[in-house]
Amino acid sequence: MSGYLELEGKRALVTGGTKGVGEAVVATLREAGATVLTTARSRPENVAHADQFVAADVDVSTAEGGGEVARYIGRYGTKRVAKAVLMGAVPPIMVKMAANPGGLPIEVFDGFRKAYLADRSQFFLDVASGPFFGFNRPGAKVSQGMIDWFWLQGMQAGHKNAFD
Repeated sequence: MSGYLELEGKRALVTGGTKGVGEAVVATLREAGATVLTTARSRPENVAHADQFVAADVDVSTAEGGGEVARYIGRYGTKRVAKAVLMGAVPPIMVKMAANPGGLPIEVFDGFRKAYLADRSQFFLDVASGPFFGFNRPGAKVSQGMIDWFWLQGMQAGHKNAFD
């Protein structure tokens, strides 16, 4: 992988980086020269680089934790954050409720679930062709490549993951 990633002098925080895919990501980033901090739901007994394990008040490996990261950036900006990647993150509060009056009515999400169950493949094409990338706005430049990419990602996702 030499030359693939050049991260000398960079710092990264990997959530859930003590086993499985997260552990592989940590190893790859370290191999590329990054100083890697990692966090998980509980401190593991035998983890390489235990000195770089971070105990966090918020579990940022969950959707709620990802929301905390997004809120931090929204509130304080990026002066102390170079980059944040929320992989597979879902904002925890999108539904309209007292705590989130600007949210979407639950019926919107019910419609998404109904369309997904009726025709999963068509659902991913319809969402990508319309609201997800803003292609449903007047004058929008529609990218068939982006629609196809979104469809492919959706079709590769597990049914439960996509439905939830």
